[in-house]
Amino acid sequence: MLLALPSAAQALRPPTISAMPKGLVVPKLDFPTPTSPGRTLGKLGNPPAPNSAAQRRDEAVSRALIDQRSVAGDEWARALDLQGSKHAWLALATHAAGDAAVAQALVGKAMLAAGAQSGIGKKQWERPRPFQLDPSIDVIGRVPKDESYPSAHAARAYAAARVLATYDPALTEVAYQLAYETSISRIYAGVHFPTDVVAGARLGTGLADSLMESFAKGEVELAPPAAPTVAPAAA
Repeated sequence: MLLALPSAAQALRPPTISAMPKGLVVPKLDFPTPTSPGRTLGKLGNPPAPNSAAQRRDEAVSRALIDQRSVAGDEWARALDLQGSKHAWLALATHAAGDAAVAQALVGKAMLAAGAQSGIGKKQWERPRPFQLDPSIDVIGRVPKDESYPSAHAARAYAAARVLATYDPALTEVAYQLAYETSISRIYAGVHFPTDVVAGARLGTGLADSLMESFAKGEVELAPPAAPTVAPAAA
């Protein structure tokens, strides 16, 4: 899903996040598109059972990405670890047509809900992370201390992407590319399995859709998000 973004859209990408390595081979995963529906936490389904065929597939895809690590790829993954679940999205929202402060506030609200709901899911399923099951995996970036399923980074990223695409369709391509890269970087970094990030993406999409439906009805009160001063915890 690596897009060849038009130059105008590429210019909106946060300059502190390098491009996804061109040679990185990523298997096709079932991420939400700009038009596909999301899911509620109760409809995500369970993660693969330990020692199941689905778990072995998850491990194989994770290992395939980890085995492609490079200096450039590690830099990209570290940047998205620090910025892909909040900072980059608030920056991208400043480019929204209309009232950018409203766009930022909506993005902040969506990401807050996505983080909270994914946290509930983590406690519910208590899935170990890849580096916990395989000590040979070195983590790129910060080492998370919570559970793996669903991915909060992916949930926040896809929630923000859906909000921005709904609020200003001109941001759709760059927003969904950034959400996709944020999710793939979590597998590359050794902190999530593919099913973690797909579940997080679906969860974030569903939450964003609910928020934007309420916003369209005038049912959402907004306060501009405070300027971030520290990076969010790894998730």
